[in-house]
Amino acid sequence: MWATVGVGVLTLAACVAVQSSALVLVVRVVARLDRRGFFGGGFWPGVVVLEVTTLVLFASFLAQMAVWAWVFVLCGEFADYAEAY
Repeated sequence: MWATVGVGVLTLAACVAVQSSALVLVVRVVARLDRRGFFGGGFWPGVVVLEVTTLVLFASFLAQMAVWAWVFVLCGEFADYAEAY
């Protein structure tokens, strides 16, 4: 039982690292856009910033699902990676 808990905790830590990396990327990009005066330029520049943020976070969610799928395949819960994903 403790091995299962350990695998889950390590996988959760990996997912937190993926999410934290994505968040750091988003904050850096938004700060860079703010320094360049990208904000306050109207409706569409704000939409672009929001879409980029959403796409980066969506990619990090897909990466987290891939990590969990990989762990499930390694643990023998699923036969192949495509089924686990």
